[in-house]
Amino acid sequence: MNNHEFIARRKINTPPLISPLRYPGGKRRFARSIADILNAHLTRPLSLFIEPFAGSAAVAIALLEAGYTERIALCDTDPLIGNFWRVVFGGDREFSELCEWIERAPITLDQFHEVRGLTPRTSVEAAFKCLFLNRTSFSGVLHRWAGPIGGSRQASPYTIDCRFPREAILHRLDDLHRMKRRVLYAGTRSYNRIASSAPVGRLVAAQPQRVLWYLDPPFFCKAEKLYNHVFGPSDHRRFREFVDRKLSGHWIVSYDDVPQARSLWSDCESLTEASLTYSASAASRKGVERSKRGRARELILSSFFGASPGQVISLHGPHRKRGPAAPAADWQAAKA
Repeated sequence: MNNHEFIARRKINTPPLISPLRYPGGKRRFARSIADILNAHLTRPLSLFIEPFAGSAAVAIALLEAGYTERIALCDTDPLIGNFWRVVFGGDREFSELCEWIERAPITLDQFHEVRGLTPRTSVEAAFKCLFLNRTSFSGVLHRWAGPIGGSRQASPYTIDCRFPREAILHRLDDLHRMKRRVLYAGTRSYNRIASSAPVGRLVAAQPQRVLWYLDPPFFCKAEKLYNHVFGPSDHRRFREFVDRKLSGHWIVSYDDVPQARSLWSDCESLTEASLTYSASAASRKGVERSKRGRARELILSSFFGASPGQVISLHGPHRKRGPAAPAADWQAAKA
């Protein structure tokens, strides 16, 4: 297959329910930008796409369904998210149990407080808690301080059940579960341990030139208000060291465009600015969710060096970790 055939046969589709999870800072439409990179540089689909900060996993799912990659691997440090993907792409019994919980659950304020106070004893309980709180909390935030959509008085036209289309979620879960054989790993692990999963490690070692890592670590700013697991300064430095010295395969990293990130990655030979539009929800003084739209910039860093748009990098040659700087590009993406 030549490069033009590769481009023509694969179109990215990113509907709002590409993932069952809403996610703060979600990048479902960013999948199109990654697809553009692959179209410019690769002559055949990836063997494996790895998303170690999975969150909603929207990028991995979109690329898998569009045929840009043959397999995916997902992990997240947050056990709620890790267990959710483990159950969705795992055995039939646990998956069916999760669907039963979703079918039966009342979408009420009382249920919200009950689920938020739940200490999961099983993977299914953790998966249900993840989905329920994600679909009933402000902006999908799983942080323990996140409040319910509509506020404690439910005085808003946007009530607690407005982001919980039960039948559509169940249908989407069925679609994803049927793809489980194309998921090499899904679970709770740190970004630097996903390759210790035997199936992932074997493929990365055997075909690094056909592996792409998409790494979207916790940002420098405001992460503590959004996520249960955040990075301190030393964590950011260790992450940079991991990408430089221990990661095998192609990679793309996204960061918030702040001075700390620019300083940390100042010597990276491929740095691009992404102009992003995003939707977010905020609580008013009366506890009512209101929608906000804004713009932000992110830094996109990549191991794809020295190739202008349209130039092909063969997947059969040795993987290059360093090379001349890539030309600047005008990236346009949108956050979910």
